[in-house]
Amino acid sequence: MRNTVPFAEKLNLEKAIRLMEVARSKADEIGKAFVIAICDASGDLLSLGRMDGALLVSIALAQNKARSAVRIHLDTKDIAPLAQPGASLYGIQNGVEPMCIFGGGRLLRHKGQMIGAVGVSGGSVEEDLLVADAVVDFFETTI
Repeated sequence: MRNTVPFAEKLNLEKAIRLMEVARSKADEIGKAFVIAICDASGDLLSLGRMDGALLVSIALAQNKARSAVRIHLDTKDIAPLAQPGASLYGIQNGVEPMCIFGGGRLLRHKGQMIGAVGVSGGSVEEDLLVADAVVDFFETTI
């Protein structure tokens, strides 16, 4: 069974669209074009949006950030320190396709259970995190 989250607590397209609106609002505030990906607890894509002017490479990066967070059950910014030489996950980005180990992928949790993730790409890592954090904050307080 790929997804053991109770049906009522799963992400769906309606929720993903609301999260995309939050991301776009934060992106507008920052003044940059981003790509935003929302995936479910299996890492399957629910929604993908590319703002006008966002880099084409950000399409793959946003999706990979969301999927990486789901696959390892960590925000992507927390994977990077573990993937450095001598650390416990050294080289993981070379052994698992595709794996992003830099910020912009954030887990979405409901009642303590991971039910999906958001991936953001298009700005600096710090800007990607600002957008992803806005989505997570909205999700945790609203959905």
